Amino acid sequence: MKLSQDVKVLLDVILKDHTNDVPVVTLGDIEQCIMDLKRNKAGGCDGVVNEHLIFSDHHLRVHLSLLFTLQKCYVTALSQMIFVRELLFHC
Repeated sequence: MKLSQDVKVLLDVILKDHTNDVPVVTLGDIEQCIMDLKRNKAGGCDGVVNEHLIFSDHHLRVHLSLLFTLQKCYVTALSQMIFVRELLFHC
């Protein structure tokens, strides 16, 4: 399947413009959220209570930051792939 020049140019612009649009969840964001948690609240269905996060080590907070950033990267990449597929099949 050969794409027209217009579609190729549009795809290049879209992919170049959106490579750095992924919001990063920084360590500061995670620490701020954890500081805002209240103590003595019941845990959810996973059994994690706020105190697990409040008294957690720095390493866990770094891993949470990476996890949420990677999750946002995946969702952004997935939405871009869906957009490109729609563009290809509806032109």
